Amino acid sequence: MAVEMSSVGVFVIILIVVVFIVMKVANVKQEIVIKLTLALFLLLTISLTYVYFKTDPDLSSVSGAVEFGKTYFLWFGNAWNNVRTLTSNTLKMDWSYNNKTMTSDT
Repeated sequence: MAVEMSSVGVFVIILIVVVFIVMKVANVKQEIVIKLTLALFLLLTISLTYVYFKTDPDLSSVSGAVEFGKTYFLWFGNAWNNVRTLTSNTLKMDWSYNNKTMTSDT
């Protein structure tokens, strides 16, 4: 399993280097799209790695890979729901300057 993860790590590093080379060569208008793509790729890589180490799946079989996929998408769906809940709760708060719940000690 350590060999699998080290080869995945080398693959990820190579992909990041390739993306940075393309960013340097790309037109200024394309830089935003490339940066967004890199950010999404890093988010995907970090989240997949996190779920991989938390669940320790058996990726040597198709059923193990399918189970890992189900686990990842359940985790991602729960994370998305948490972000939605946090955002909606934040928008519902009273952010005005004259908040009645605040007390002044001065």
